[in-house]
Amino acid sequence: TIDKGGYQQWRTQTADLEAYLTQCKNPFVIAGDFNSSQFRPEFQCLLNLGLTDVHDALGQGLNKSLKLSADGAFSAIGAVARLDHALVSEDVFPLDAENLESSGSDHLPFLADLAVRSAAPQSRLSRRPSRS
Repeated sequence: TIDKGGYQQWRTQTADLEAYLTQCKNPFVIAGDFNSSQFRPEFQCLLNLGLTDVHDALGQGLNKSLKLSADGAFSAIGAVARLDHALVSEDVFPLDAENLESSGSDHLPFLADLAVRSAAPQSRLSRRPSRS
């Protein structure tokens, strides 16, 4: 978002993502580098769709995922912000999340354990044809 025209491109991509997500059927998970903290208005628009941020739901919303550099002196500082997120629809429940070791990127990968609520099975009685 700091490249010339990058912020406008990011806003367009975020708006396109928001429009796409309104068409998705539950349950679903969307995860990746959102280049955004949870506090930006554009990111809040995604949450306002009824999505839950996995790290925030687990009390880890301020847990960081982006380092200043992949290697060198600035990488020694460690992660400084969470820009990578997993968002889940209403039928998906975060159980745990943890950052993993970086493998050459300035972003820390993470692992999330999720539970998915399946549709309630229909009762056998409700599947029988009614008799008049």
